[in-house]
Amino acid sequence: MRTLKKATWAGSLLLAVAAVGPAGAGPHFVEGQCSGGDAGSNPSAACPVSGGIGNVASICGSMSAAFGPGPADLEDMYLIFISDPKGFSAGLGPATGFDTQLWLFRAEPGDPAIDGLGLLANDDASAADAGAMLGSMSDDGTGIALTTQGLYYLAISGGDGVPGGVGGGRIPFAVAGPEAVGPLPIFDFMMNPTEISGPDGPGGLMMLPIFDWLGEGEVGAYEIALEGVIFIESPCPWDCELVADGSVGINDFLALLSQWALVGVSCDFDGVGVGINDFLKLLANWGPCP
Repeated sequence: MRTLKKATWAGSLLLAVAAVGPAGAGPHFVEGQCSGGDAGSNPSAACPVSGGIGNVASICGSMSAAFGPGPADLEDMYLIFISDPKGFSAGLGPATGFDTQLWLFRAEPGDPAIDGLGLLANDDASAADAGAMLGSMSDDGTGIALTTQGLYYLAISGGDGVPGGVGGGRIPFAVAGPEAVGPLPIFDFMMNPTEISGPDGPGGLMMLPIFDWLGEGEVGAYEIALEGVIFIESPCPWDCELVADGSVGINDFLALLSQWALVGVSCDFDGVGVGINDFLKLLANWGPCP
């Protein structure tokens, strides 16, 4: 095989959309900004991509094998805001070093019956490239196309997307009925691993949301390059330190100083560069977040 050169959702979180910047521009989001420093594996634990303004250039993170008593980290899920459905794309960047898969799910946190329904997935970008790539629509005949701005779950895992296939792909599955019949794969790459698949696995055809993951997967660092995605804005943007702690205080003040004059960073509240106006806003909101 050739060497690859690719790279908690909280129900109480009130979400608003940040301003849209130039297409293709914008800062990066790092997994360390997630609560606890790690993206979760399912909708209830998905990491909101927030803390910036305008377009998100990429998401950078990593997955790892089990170490000591802790479980392996074989999939990461992010809550994203797609501002340009027709222009949406997600692909693996040069910081990724393993065989990847990408998955997109519907996000409706208030409705567990549809929150986490499968939409789009890809195993291999091409026969020569094992890095995954998603566009705005399926090309497998399922007719799935993104048409609406809003929240979605974007997940990454490793390996081949066929259960038991070469590489031991880590895939999402659903369960059915009160007795939890399953696992029922949501997507099916059996015939064509390079397709952008709609939810054509048994779980997807039954319109069941993701329940969990199965398969061995792969681990390593990754970079997901994005188009058509903007940051989600927190109801407490002044809590702008790298890992928000629910309060505006000295750590946020130090973060603001370290970002002075930078544009589009977490403490740039007005979008024109960190400066005196941002400092005054931080002081005016000092203390616990609403």
